[in-house]
Amino acid sequence: MGDGGKWVYDPASIERAAAAAGRGCVVYSVGSGARFSFEAAVHAALPGCAIHTFDHTIGDRRRGRATALPRYIHFHPWGLAAEDVGGTPLRGLASVRRELGHDAATGGVSLELLKVDVEGSEFESLLPWLRTGALDGVRQLLLEVHEPQRDDHYATARRIFAELDAAGWVITHKEPNLLTGGKLVEYAFLKLEWDVKGETS
Repeated sequence: MGDGGKWVYDPASIERAAAAAGRGCVVYSVGSGARFSFEAAVHAALPGCAIHTFDHTIGDRRRGRATALPRYIHFHPWGLAAEDVGGTPLRGLASVRRELGHDAATGGVSLELLKVDVEGSEFESLLPWLRTGALDGVRQLLLEVHEPQRDDHYATARRIFAELDAAGWVITHKEPNLLTGGKLVEYAFLKLEWDVKGETS
């Protein structure tokens, strides 16, 4: 109930599912603040998954912590935004997945986990990701939702949850971040896949 761990649905099945489908397993961690406990926990539970961490806010003084990371973490000094922003380190999720060879079209990897903690930028990013297919092929979304800073953020948050639901995402866990007085809420979503028989996988 604090500013710490994330909840992952059935982690024991993640590597098995990727292997059964003949795909490599990939995890994206967006926003780290030069703290890598999430990545360490994922690696301990899923040693066969490649972990990519994205954060453009780490200044020179803390960048050394990112360059001295364990070999299992692939660090990128980019922020993930709604789309590429020229002349800045902000990149669209879809273009990053294409560049790294992790987009759904390649079929060679499974983006099993997408952890997003971007200090309020989720209000600008999530809807474009949903509407452009940037989340295609993602199995679980771990999202920290921050207190809205503008009036329109409340309506945006309602649209985000409605469109996640319409796209087949279900909430598997929710808890308040009590270190912030409950102003932040940690959500875990699972993408349900329906086959022609109406069964989920």
